[in-house]
Amino acid sequence: LLLIVLTDENGLSSTHEATYRKLVEALHRDQHDVTMVQDFVGNDSLRGFLTSDDKKSWVIPVGLSGALGTPESYAAFNRVSHIVAENTAGGPLEVHLAGPAATVADLTVAGQRDRQPIEIAIAVMVLAVLLIVYRNPVAMLMPLIGIGMSLVIAQSAVAGFSELTGLGVSNQAIILLSAIIAGAGTDYAVFLPSGYHDYVQPGDSC
Repeated sequence: LLLIVLTDENGLSSTHEATYRKLVEALHRDQHDVTMVQDFVGNDSLRGFLTSDDKKSWVIPVGLSGALGTPESYAAFNRVSHIVAENTAGGPLEVHLAGPAATVADLTVAGQRDRQPIEIAIAVMVLAVLLIVYRNPVAMLMPLIGIGMSLVIAQSAVAGFSELTGLGVSNQAIILLSAIIAGAGTDYAVFLPSGYHDYVQPGDSC
């Protein structure tokens, strides 16, 4: 669900209805992305429910195609946002997008922006820990290869599951997955030489 909020701090009047009706008609024409539009153009009894108590805002609930959080839903949100901007530009009303669809879209944008810096930070920390433990760049290659393979396999498995089931996978989930796999792989890479040192210290041979 997407909530389109049309606002004028000076109060709404019949002069604002032209923008409202133009937007509603454009939304109804989009049969691909829009599954429902709740408005008072065709049903004036809804006007009271869709108007704020202070008479400064109208709300248009819009149903979007695709399950929430999926690429299909995000693409539908972007196309509908373009329709909203195109049909309200230069009008007297301020436009705000709210509701679950807008929230998830904001999270998607934030995840896309933050994912690369977070993954770079994870890689730097893993390299630092392994360098401290192994003290040899060549010896670090084996655990690094193992961690890299684990990341590729885990992300591929999640992507494949998403394709098969149609469930969406957020950027936050990918970041969390990367952190968990890198953390577990680093733990094993640290504990392995530690266990070996503990074994050979009493004088045993390997």
